[in-house]
Amino acid sequence: MKLWASFYKELLILIRDRAGLAILFIMPALLIIIMALIQHGPFRDYQESNIPVLFVDNDHGMLAQAIEQGLRASKVFTIHQSADLGSAEKAVANGEYKIAIAIGQGTSAALKRGVEVRVDQTLAGLGLIPESDEATSEPVQIQLIIDPAVKKSFKSALLGVLYQFIAQVESQTIMETFADGLSQGSEQENKIEFDDAQLIFIEEVYASKSGNKDMVYANSVQHNVPAWTLFAMFFIVIPLAGNMLNERVQGTDQRLLIMPIGPAVIFGGKLLLFITVCLVQMLLMFAVGIYILPLLGLPVLSLGNNILALALVGLFAALSATCFGLLIGSVFETYQQATSFGAISVIILASIGGIWVPVYVMPEIMQQISSLSPLNWGLNAFYDLFLRGGTIVSVMPEIVRLIIFSLITGGGAIVLSNYKRTR
Repeated sequence: MKLWASFYKELLILIRDRAGLAILFIMPALLIIIMALIQHGPFRDYQESNIPVLFVDNDHGMLAQAIEQGLRASKVFTIHQSADLGSAEKAVANGEYKIAIAIGQGTSAALKRGVEVRVDQTLAGLGLIPESDEATSEPVQIQLIIDPAVKKSFKSALLGVLYQFIAQVESQTIMETFADGLSQGSEQENKIEFDDAQLIFIEEVYASKSGNKDMVYANSVQHNVPAWTLFAMFFIVIPLAGNMLNERVQGTDQRLLIMPIGPAVIFGGKLLLFITVCLVQMLLMFAVGIYILPLLGLPVLSLGNNILALALVGLFAALSATCFGLLIGSVFETYQQATSFGAISVIILASIGGIWVPVYVMPEIMQQISSLSPLNWGLNAFYDLFLRGGTIVSVMPEIVRLIIFSLITGGGAIVLSNYKRTR
């Protein structure tokens, strides 16, 4: 009976703690739903994807039409037309699209000439037509404009699909040219072995806001260092909220209020301290990426060329993380509630923000939701500076979002704290 009474007492405490129940049951369920949706993309075959691609057709010929129709029929890509190459490069550099395919003017005619030269050389080698020393063929190039933030494995998968289809276009063109040029009968036609050297090549170009084509592309270091730096910054919510709850439980906050300093100074001190901690975290993480990871055989972290913009992004990301921690510390009544909710909420914000899984492989609905995560804003800003050659102007939209988030969460923390003191 004593054991049952103890159990019943704990059960009543748990049932009355509605916030604690929500943290125990609702948030884990929400986390499972979100992670399952997010990771559905990476676990699918790329053949099942619906990847948006910009298509620039300056050729208006057989090759461009065949490639566009084939890409549409493959159901791997969603084709969006772009008026010109410059607009496509700008859209990819801004991260609006991850990839663009550009077919230059006269590409179809160049392919046909190249095939005709190869056919003539083959037939001449068989003695079916006179040899010609003047005819030469040049490779036909298709330009692929790539966002530097795209992972290499993702790009390789796309290239594999594209090359597979291009090979079919080459073979079809070759067979049609043979059928037109060969007049020796089916018996000799079956003995011909055509030179299968590749005629169409894809030129890979990384988009850049600064116009620099030699940009660093996404790799494990360029992604993981800024991603986990932001994650570590926002995990400041646990010590910050825990600090606030301990002060409230111990009555320290009441003693502070009777001192001639005011609530604004108290919040300002916490804000200044934890922003400093976040910035020290960032510097440490970047130092690891620059000095430690290369010793382990990994690429060195590239910080881009705009240190001032990088400092501003770091500062306002730290401000957002700290204000979020202040809000969590003001909302909840117990240490366990605040730290549990804070930890799970940061994990959710990180998962939808592209920290674990790239946003561009998520389902469309999750891509839209990801734009609500402050970690996504910070990560996009770091990508702009590290990979796309961005400037202060290019990262200003993300900085503004971080400032607005800080004002809302910080302001909410002050209002809640004042309300709880006066009620």
